[in-house]
Amino acid sequence: MMKKIFILTLIATIFSVAALAQDTLITPPENLSTDTYRFTATALINGEAETSNYDEQVTIGFDGDDVYILGLVRECPDEFWCKATKNDEGNYVIPACQHIGTRTVWFYEFPYYMTAKNDKEGFEDIILTLDENTMTFTTPQTVVLNGQPSSWEPYITFTNVNISLINEKAATPVTPQVSLFKNEGDYPYVSFNIPNNGTNGEKLLSSKLYYTIWIEKDGQEQPLTLKKEQYVRLTEDLTEIPYIFTDNHDIFVHGEQVYLEQGADEINSWTKIGIQSIYYGANECKKSAIDWKQLKEPTSIANPTAPQKSAEIYTLGGQRTETMKKGLYITNGKKVIK
Repeated sequence: MMKKIFILTLIATIFSVAALAQDTLITPPENLSTDTYRFTATALINGEAETSNYDEQVTIGFDGDDVYILGLVRECPDEFWCKATKNDEGNYVIPACQHIGTRTVWFYEFPYYMTAKNDKEGFEDIILTLDENTMTFTTPQTVVLNGQPSSWEPYITFTNVNISLINEKAATPVTPQVSLFKNEGDYPYVSFNIPNNGTNGEKLLSSKLYYTIWIEKDGQEQPLTLKKEQYVRLTEDLTEIPYIFTDNHDIFVHGEQVYLEQGADEINSWTKIGIQSIYYGANECKKSAIDWKQLKEPTSIANPTAPQKSAEIYTLGGQRTETMKKGLYITNGKKVIK
């Protein structure tokens, strides 16, 4: 009987913790002053067999002894805050299994919890150490972006975590690349790779990086404007597209892919498509070169036969004339009698 009561109590506790985690979300204070930080780590992404280098940008704001962090879920860079609080040792603590938000894709919900994993595969608080000289957070722990509050369902597992302040600089962005253009089926799209680095190795602020799609049509190169009437989730026309913009439908996160909703006739009239980066760092606007991808050979136009020059006609006195009357003239180096 006691065993049964213990089990029921344990189950109730688990569900209570889960319900509490699901109902409590982090809300930052109004007018929080923030800066952009670079989050790097060795990452094991769910479903992949090997680790990879993780390099994303997050937004961090300090409010007394609390630190608020935004952008740990790259699919939702403008949502899902987490919160760390300074402890007696001067470190910043994110409680184990802190619920930061739930992402909905079609009919499926994906909750996100931040936690650390100990050596016994258990949950534990994340302890961040801040170097105030360089404004860099580090932790030796294994940090997990998890899908459950009480069991392991990792989306991403991080080690070697380093979160450092990015100093804003004016910089010319590295030229992006068009990686794929697909004009088949009902959903044509263009994919590209847009580095957020400057040509001299500067780290660019993602929030100040934009890109423009270019097309060549009728022999003219021109920027492509994504019109709000063509894209269901756009509220304004976009020519310069924010690098971090996404609506999880028409335009994918971090400038990776754009569906082309301009219509088959319009798309088929393009002979080239290109991509250009634009950076507004330190109140300066600098643009990369345009990377072009040839879509089809330009329509060949036969060179027209050059018009023959009218013969140069001179009188015997060396005067240029347009017409010959009766008499003797020199034309094309020969004497001609009219």
